[in-house]
Amino acid sequence: MSRAQLRTMPLSHLKAYMSAYGLAAPPHAVEKDEYVRAALSAREANGCLPKANEEYYRKNSIPQPSGERPRGFLARLADNFADLVDLLPQPDAANPNPPPVPPRPNLSRGAPRNPRSQWPPPPPPRAQSGPGFNATNARSSRPQAPPRPQAQAPPQTQSPRPTPQPVPVDQLLEMTPEQVSKLSIGVLKAILQQNHVRIPQDALEKRDLVERVVTLVDAARAEKERDARVRAAEQAEEQAEIEAQLRAFEELEKARTDEQKTEGPRPTDEKLANGESEPHSNLPKASRPVAAKLERDGLCVICQDEDANIAIVDCGML
Repeated sequence: MSRAQLRTMPLSHLKAYMSAYGLAAPPHAVEKDEYVRAALSAREANGCLPKANEEYYRKNSIPQPSGERPRGFLARLADNFADLVDLLPQPDAANPNPPPVPPRPNLSRGAPRNPRSQWPPPPPPRAQSGPGFNATNARSSRPQAPPRPQAQAPPQTQSPRPTPQPVPVDQLLEMTPEQVSKLSIGVLKAILQQNHVRIPQDALEKRDLVERVVTLVDAARAEKERDARVRAAEQAEEQAEIEAQLRAFEELEKARTDEQKTEGPRPTDEKLANGESEPHSNLPKASRPVAAKLERDGLCVICQDEDANIAIVDCGML
């Protein structure tokens, strides 16, 4: 390395370079240039370090190669798998002699008192041992049974939930607050919406809805009672008016009857009763009430003037 290259190296790398080649560091060195001058002064005339320093580097700084070649991950995995296969029990070696079939008991002779003594004891578990055996690897290498397919149930079509029907107001009037509190939340909300009652956003409990429905029922009951009183008063007034008219008519008829009894029969009525006709008057029928009116108030029929005493009419009636 040249002087410029040594100067560009960090101080820690420069110290490691001198330590790797066995170069003596300058005593009490503070600046990097002192280490650079020490490294350059150790070189020979040809610009290389002495052979002693190079041999020191080869012996102490270069790692010695081992006799075995490092093996890869796949090679180590293959060795572990081979060891596991060797440790697994073989079917012939694991059970060389199958256990004898126990004789079937003769039920006709009666059951024995101790049936457990007839069965042979189970074989002891085989101790698995060997170099490099790992219980976790053995457990993971055991063939696992494939998962059993689960029968998928057909998707159930969810029918829409029916909308709760509100209770009529006439039926609510016959219910007590305890009966109202037993209604569901959906029915209570439907009652309030049907009667145009605002449901607050903070009404999260059923108690709030029940209170509003009870208030609605009380208001409807009071209004119904008020209408009943007004209707009863109107009917009573109409009945009193009819009765008053009937009494007035009866009194009028009674007064007329009493008057006829007091005055006696009129001559005209007697003549009519005897079969005589009423004598014809010289005045026409239309002029008699007019003459009576003139005699009564003194006003002219045409102009309604009290000073007028003649009327000229060209219609030919007079």
